Amino acid sequence: MTDDHRSPEEIHEDYLRGRLASVRSDIGGLAGRLAFADELRTVTEAHGALRELGAQITAGRARGFVYQSELEFELQDAAAMADATLVAVRQEIEKDAALLRPRADELQRRAFSPRLARGVPDEGQLDLLEQEYRAVDEAIDEAEKRVLEHARPFTELVDQLRQGVGRMTFTLDLFGNAGFTQQPDEAPLVALLAKNRDAPGGEKEGVLFLSNQRLRFEAREEKVLERKFLLFASKTETVKALLVDEPVGNIAGTEASKEGVIFKDEILTVRWGRGGKTSFELLEGEAAEAWSAVIGYICSGEIEQTRVASASPNLAPLTFPEHCTHCGAPLPAPVKGQLILTCTYCKREHAGIRP
Repeated sequence: MTDDHRSPEEIHEDYLRGRLASVRSDIGGLAGRLAFADELRTVTEAHGALRELGAQITAGRARGFVYQSELEFELQDAAAMADATLVAVRQEIEKDAALLRPRADELQRRAFSPRLARGVPDEGQLDLLEQEYRAVDEAIDEAEKRVLEHARPFTELVDQLRQGVGRMTFTLDLFGNAGFTQQPDEAPLVALLAKNRDAPGGEKEGVLFLSNQRLRFEAREEKVLERKFLLFASKTETVKALLVDEPVGNIAGTEASKEGVIFKDEILTVRWGRGGKTSFELLEGEAAEAWSAVIGYICSGEIEQTRVASASPNLAPLTFPEHCTHCGAPLPAPVKGQLILTCTYCKREHAGIRP
């Protein structure tokens, strides 16, 4: 520990010099803030993202994602707002910078004046400089808020569009990597990371798939095939097992709930028309209540209202015999998404036929 041999007066003088250096540094940063670079970048990046988002939507449609027609409408609305928003933001920046720059320049002049640099800074002058710096700093804060407020309707719409396009791509990638084959008239809607709490042998983690025809859960487990240095996995394999594969017509209803005291688990429970239920814990912050509503739209057919006009029309529904071709017993009525009817008496299976 070093002894401080300075007198109280010297310590106070060094303190004042430190304050001067600090306020000079703060005042020197005002000019950079008056460019409003971060705020302008937020708008220009959103403006520039529209072309790529449009390309991603087109690519998703080509890959078979035919729902969420609102994506095209959101893109159209954002494109209509883009240029006007950029002009309004630049005008607001120019106006605020013109008002605040003279105040910042005056502070800069006073903070670096030769008079203040000579000898020990005057404490009263420092108090005044710090007070006026805070006033200008707060005025710039308010100006930044005004700039962002001009941009907010546009940037929030672009953020919403990015989220929708990102979910579409994520869903298509998971469907494309699934271990099952989709039906000819099936179109993906969403894929969610989840845990099946009622899986045989205990809880299983995987992917919950929703399409316009079926609800599936595919368990996924990473298995290590080879290890390097006994610790690090050098070769792995994803083992997939389709544990749930049901026509949406077999869904009798859904329930959303939360479990836990501090960290709430989002639980989506699906009740089946044949009896019983399956509970899924949704991961990655997904809200069970929102997806419970989506399943309701799928089951009711309301989801078809979001089908894009350019998509190929749905195939004609499958037809089934009314009676078993083996024992003659009446067959149960088919439900949406069903491919095979099984006779409840002799268990003979009857595949649907498309007219």
